[in-house]
Amino acid sequence: MAGGFALTLTLLIPAQLHRAQNIAANGFPAWNFLSDQDVSGSWSLNLGAIAPWLGPFWLTGVWLFCLLRLVSWISVQKLRSRGVCGVSEVWKNKLAQLSARVRLLGRCRCFESCLVDVPFALGHLRPAILIPNGLFSGLPVEQIETVLVHELAHIRRHGYLFNAMQRLIESFFFYHPATWWISSVMRNEREHCCDDVVVSITGNPHEYALVLAALERNRLSSREPALAATGGNLMKRIHRLLHPSRSIRALAPLLALAIFLATAAVSLAALRSGPSKQVSPATQDPVGTSEKSNYSKWTDHDVVYIIDDTERAAFQLLASDEERDHFIEQFWERRNPTPGASQNAFKEEHYRRITYAIKHFQTPSGALG
Repeated sequence: MAGGFALTLTLLIPAQLHRAQNIAANGFPAWNFLSDQDVSGSWSLNLGAIAPWLGPFWLTGVWLFCLLRLVSWISVQKLRSRGVCGVSEVWKNKLAQLSARVRLLGRCRCFESCLVDVPFALGHLRPAILIPNGLFSGLPVEQIETVLVHELAHIRRHGYLFNAMQRLIESFFFYHPATWWISSVMRNEREHCCDDVVVSITGNPHEYALVLAALERNRLSSREPALAATGGNLMKRIHRLLHPSRSIRALAPLLALAIFLATAAVSLAALRSGPSKQVSPATQDPVGTSEKSNYSKWTDHDVVYIIDDTERAAFQLLASDEERDHFIEQFWERRNPTPGASQNAFKEEHYRRITYAIKHFQTPSGALG
């Protein structure tokens, strides 16, 4: 999603700048240009009409979410230095041994904290594990080791960094339901990966399930930016540990296939609805001359005031629709302020003025303006 967003900006921004330069160079006064709303004749609920209004709301939402993420990050970082104390040498040695077992490169520190209710890891460059005060004396050594292995697995997999990037993307796409669904799946899978590391090292999923259930009683949900051992859907994690053969659901691939087919259908419909090639203006003009064979309406109505006698005579001598289409294309290209450009600012402004005249100066008898 982030890549598609960047690619869209990369492709559209140069085109919009080029179009703006063409309009500025075509010689029409700036005050005489009409908006897309004027071209349509009346306001309609479409993306082009509401996009200018959506921009400020989107920017406001992005700033609010980024501000909330920043406040949350600052509050979590303060836990490093407030209400913490170092662990004993025994647990420092244990932590070093467990780090070697999970093949963690670099040093990881561990603290006891009186401000947290569940163990969690924070930090990327200087990772640390915070353990609730009294947990070392309240649980057996084997269970505490499983908790430490889980947090070390988060650090080894750079979970804190990816979680921060994930929340940044959530801030940019806060309006999109798929963003929150994808993030939920990613967080659950992140916890599953760390659970698998614990089980592969300890070899006792039942004991680890008991540890998760015990930690859930002291869960602190307000520390979301950190990577806690109780993250994700706890009951599904416990069920997955105790019944691994039942964890893969048949509904998941079917749901993924349904989403893919729905997306493909919508994309195909959008592709068919858009203009695939330049057709004759007789089928494009906004005035209503939609019949392909009736090219006389193009000369007698659309360009009646700008076509000269020589061009009109040459057009009437053409024998096939293909020749007429080529003539019309060359007719507008000769008047293009930027020859060769994909968008003809002169042509666009010409049809805008026709639409404006029809909208504002139509006679009571029904004659066009």
